[in-house]
Amino acid sequence: MPFRDVVYTDIMGSERRTEITVRCPDGKPGPWPVLIVAHGGGDGRNDVGASRGAMSQWGEWGAQHGYLTIAPAFRARTGEDRERLCTYLKMNATQCAASDGPAWDRPFDMKAILDEVERLSREGAVRVDLNRIGVLGHSAGSTGVSSIGREFNGQRSVGPGYFIDPRPRAVVALSATSPGYSCTFDTTFNGRTTSWST
Repeated sequence: MPFRDVVYTDIMGSERRTEITVRCPDGKPGPWPVLIVAHGGGDGRNDVGASRGAMSQWGEWGAQHGYLTIAPAFRARTGEDRERLCTYLKMNATQCAASDGPAWDRPFDMKAILDEVERLSREGAVRVDLNRIGVLGHSAGSTGVSSIGREFNGQRSVGPGYFIDPRPRAVVALSATSPGYSCTFDTTFNGRTTSWST
């Protein structure tokens, strides 16, 4: 399936686009379980068509084994858009320069992708089992899947819905990032540890 964009309004009220490549199981009747495969790399994938190569072996494997797989290309913010996010997160210039570009956005991007899957399922455009959703992330992608896959000390924090999402039933973090990695935080960027990475 060709790549396409999932478009949503981000936490600051701006339009955000996340390119995805969807791979469907061949010859297997639905409804299919869903698997999002989240790539690593703190610098993002901003080129058109970048989602095709993002975790492509995992995406192809998943489709061969009966999963509808979705490979996002997480875009890094640049210029004024990055500055606005740093201001929103109350980062100083040093913190902003050191932060992983797409780390904050990965969980929200994945939530928007799940919203799109639900919409397509309701419209009958795709036959999926919404009770069988998994998220798999490698390296920096593991931060995103860990963020949506767990509650943070049983609390919700700033922002509408913050990171957590109850829809994934399975979370797999490959080569998971360590405590202290940029943007692994519960409520603020300045937190030294997180409830799920300590």
